[in-house]
Amino acid sequence: DRRLAVLGRRCPDGRCAEDEPMPEGYVLSRFRRGVDEDAVVELLAAAYAGTGDGGWTRRDLERRYAYHWFRDEDVLLAWHGTAPEPGRSGSLGGVHWTKRRGDGVGEVYNLAVSPDHLRRGLGRALLRAGLAHLGDVGAQDVALWVDLTNDRGVRLYAGEGFQFRQEDIALTRTLRGRQASPGPV
Repeated sequence: DRRLAVLGRRCPDGRCAEDEPMPEGYVLSRFRRGVDEDAVVELLAAAYAGTGDGGWTRRDLERRYAYHWFRDEDVLLAWHGTAPEPGRSGSLGGVHWTKRRGDGVGEVYNLAVSPDHLRRGLGRALLRAGLAHLGDVGAQDVALWVDLTNDRGVRLYAGEGFQFRQEDIALTRTLRGRQASPGPV
């Protein structure tokens, strides 16, 4: 059903990337529980529409709050304009959701850019901001999974020094004439 590449890169001396400014007109903020959920879910739904990772809901996001690895500060948001607050408005351009896996390993859990904000350098800037964050919290190695049909993502990660480590294959099986949901093998 799907072929996923597992990519990774080392962070020499705990430096995964140099922090760099966001593209002009964008500001970086940390996820604010109770404020940012709708914008994040809307962006993820738009960014993954028509893919195996589509269909994000607020409930999907909120379920992750209970996971031992979830931390608000590990979710970085790039707003065009300013982050929404009373009297101010902004449009969420991208999200880089990082994850601390333990033992000095960080993960690019989810990197997504809104279709309305593509081709502005936002994906690369968000990736580097997340990598810098992971280095700041002690990551010495960073891993990620990317669908091999995602040419743009594969090129971005390769350009930032990620190397192929292995391939995961998700299979779909048929049970008594009906298709079961895909799962990792």
